[in-house]
Amino acid sequence: IDELLMQIGNAKQSALHVVNLLCPEPDTETEKEPSPVASPLGPAIQLEGIDLALVRIMKCCNPIPGDEIIGYITRGRGVSIHKANCPRIVNETERIVQVEWESVDQVTYPTEIFLECDDRPGMLGEIATSIAQCKVNIMKGNIGTTGRRTLRNGTACDRLTLGVTGVEQLEDVMGTIRRIRGVRRLSREP
Repeated sequence: IDELLMQIGNAKQSALHVVNLLCPEPDTETEKEPSPVASPLGPAIQLEGIDLALVRIMKCCNPIPGDEIIGYITRGRGVSIHKANCPRIVNETERIVQVEWESVDQVTYPTEIFLECDDRPGMLGEIATSIAQCKVNIMKGNIGTTGRRTLRNGTACDRLTLGVTGVEQLEDVMGTIRRIRGVRRLSREP
């Protein structure tokens, strides 16, 4: 108990967090809170004084190493990790804790990108090849076209989930994709 009180006094542990762990309030936020992103080796987050088993990376903003992040102390469910500019917690101040990414090898994070490009034969193959050359896995894809073909090529809209190690690898992949002829727009989805 003395150790816990000392951590609270030194701001290494939040008194509100301890109270919520001992007597969790009925949670009305459960339906509103987005699902956490699962990582096979767990999140590589450095949090002093908090059990990492209680840390969850949230899908609403989908942070990956390299993004500026903050922790949000939930009621009885540990700490949810968000991008620092996540709109879901922008007005929260009382339950925010500072967190940092920790360097961990071989951990990938699902990251969604949106791609608009020419609808032409071989385009999807070129995109997949460029991603594979960056040693990145395509975890999921939703691919479609506008359905309108003219004398020019139509437009294809692809939403891909990639397994990346962080912002640096994601930027490399996106740079490679942007160099493909016919790529009109490419962005990271939250």
